[in-house]
Amino acid sequence: MISNKSVKMIKGSVTKTVTVAVVTQLVEKYILKTNEDVFNKTWMNGTLATAIGFMVHDLITYRINDMVKLEGAQAKALADVLYFGTMMVVKEYVLAAMNNTQVSAGKFTTIGIALAGFVVYDLLVSDRQPKLDDEQSKYAQDSFADSIKSVTAILVSDFIPDQDIETATLPSVFSLLIALPVFHMVTGPLVGAK
Repeated sequence: MISNKSVKMIKGSVTKTVTVAVVTQLVEKYILKTNEDVFNKTWMNGTLATAIGFMVHDLITYRINDMVKLEGAQAKALADVLYFGTMMVVKEYVLAAMNNTQVSAGKFTTIGIALAGFVVYDLLVSDRQPKLDDEQSKYAQDSFADSIKSVTAILVSDFIPDQDIETATLPSVFSLLIALPVFHMVTGPLVGAK
């Protein structure tokens, strides 16, 4: 039996995945004016694989958080490692199955580096980031925190391999800074995922 908590988490994860995937494509095509083919098969497979990865977390691996007794920043770091780690590993296996290929060992290094970005955010940034006033919307605070977390994780994971931030990373950062507020303030509340 699927718990109500899992259903609510899946609703939020799938809504966020689709919102971010669609908005980032629109931003890159119409604001950043890239010449890439949007909403193609590769994008569709990646979005579907990402949603499946988050659903596996929301059905199974989230329960590990309750088994391990951590508090504060360490608990947040564990939750993010489980959430994003489950998604990224499952995504790679789903994409490999879709493309009839093997998952390369190098993907796990990339996943580890990406997870290091989330851990850096949770342990070093999250408690130091500015908080919005109590009078301001909870959705705006969630959007602000999620945006800082995602940008920190992307920049740290881009910096770790070669101690440099590639300019090719910046369009992704810009797109996320638009897509995440759309989820937190529009689509999430609209479907009751927030």
